Amino acid sequence: MKRLAALTLLLLAAACTAPPPARSLSADGLEEESPRPSRRKAPAQADLSSLPALSLDGLAPAEETAEETPRNLFTFEEDPALVAERKRKADEAAQKAREAAEKAAWIKAHTYGPPPPPPPPQPPPIPFHFVGYFGRPDDRVGVFTGGSGMVLAQKGDQIFGSFKVVDIGYESAEIGFQGFTETQRIPLTGGK
Repeated sequence: MKRLAALTLLLLAAACTAPPPARSLSADGLEEESPRPSRRKAPAQADLSSLPALSLDGLAPAEETAEETPRNLFTFEEDPALVAERKRKADEAAQKAREAAEKAAWIKAHTYGPPPPPPPPQPPPIPFHFVGYFGRPDDRVGVFTGGSGMVLAQKGDQIFGSFKVVDIGYESAEIGFQGFTETQRIPLTGGK
């Protein structure tokens, strides 16, 4: 419908213009304008200044088309205001992350000292039991049972691989492990 209206306006504008002057041939074969006026009366000139100028496709006035960029169906363009808002939010988030990292680094530097040293190595757990003893108090022999059977040992003897009998008391035995200064007391269990 708009195209039909645009075409009508263009035809109307063409009809309102004055016809070209009449031409005739002179004696020497050159074309010259005739001094006589045309028989047709020139129509009155229409005032086209009040009509809106149309674009070539007749869909929108020419002024609006000049301001807008042509639409390309094969590209995706976002609203510049949305793009600017998204960029602003991303910048704010990055700034907050930088501030949080700086605060964490400051807290770590001013609150915590260097990491503590690792704990010293510990001897393995004792895999046997102290089940009894016999002999004089200063020269006792202890009875120990474990996964590989029963062992009789005195103070200073090595038992069950790397374990060492440090002392045999009335209700417990003190056991050490080779390579460690720590000792561990195991209670008298009475025949387990």
